Amino acid sequence: MFQANCVIGIIAPEISLKSKKVRKQMELIVKKNVVLALEKQKIFPTMVYVSTGRLFIFTSEIEKTIPVLKQVFGLYSLIPARVENVFDFESICKTGLNLSLNKISGEFAVRCKSFVKEKKSKEFEIELGARLLDNISNLKVNLSNPKTQLNLLVFKDKTFFYFDSFAGAKGMPVSSQGNVVLISKNIVDSKKLANSLLKFGCKVFYVGEKFVDESFCLKNISIEKAMEFYENNSIEAVFSDTKTLAQKKIIDKELGLKTFAPLIF
Repeated sequence: MFQANCVIGIIAPEISLKSKKVRKQMELIVKKNVVLALEKQKIFPTMVYVSTGRLFIFTSEIEKTIPVLKQVFGLYSLIPARVENVFDFESICKTGLNLSLNKISGEFAVRCKSFVKEKKSKEFEIELGARLLDNISNLKVNLSNPKTQLNLLVFKDKTFFYFDSFAGAKGMPVSSQGNVVLISKNIVDSKKLANSLLKFGCKVFYVGEKFVDESFCLKNISIEKAMEFYENNSIEAVFSDTKTLAQKKIIDKELGLKTFAPLIF
């Protein structure tokens, strides 16, 4: 019977286009943000690490973990998976079959990504597909649009099995693009703008009435602190949620600097 014991987070594909140094930095930021987000909800994974463009989070609290990770920018998709310490061809195929007995039905497919030299991904797919057909009734192979699908990630010392995935928040990891200040005059508009800035990878400090659902990457500060950040070059830009040029001019005059107001239209 399949029961997930970890979550695999697929890191946003655009990060893979960066140089090796920048990619590693962004992956570490994603990892840090995930740990902070989970700890805020009193979830403490036994292990978290990055490998092959994926974030592996080992936890027994899968149902609590997935909703939290859906709010973490930089993760493209989330996969409840089961990791088993099997690494030889026969053990992997046997385990894959056992885990699939109550998960695979109708038109199906098997997808594998093998990171070992001894066996190619296709060999696992062919063998496991054949075993599923032999042991589960009323199955039909459909590689283009399967109803159910067994997926494997085969490593040297372990194998991950999974069947389903959920969409992540996507975007860039928060803090990967620096800090910004948001002058908040309207909570509803500010939340929308803050969410966009977070998705672009900015850590947001905002001035104004405190948001009820403030997160670890969204901090309320005073106008004095915001100006201190600006004078110390600790922020990349100052934004406001104003929707008119007249309001923007007032804010710019009060602050003595030019703000960005992307909600003006």
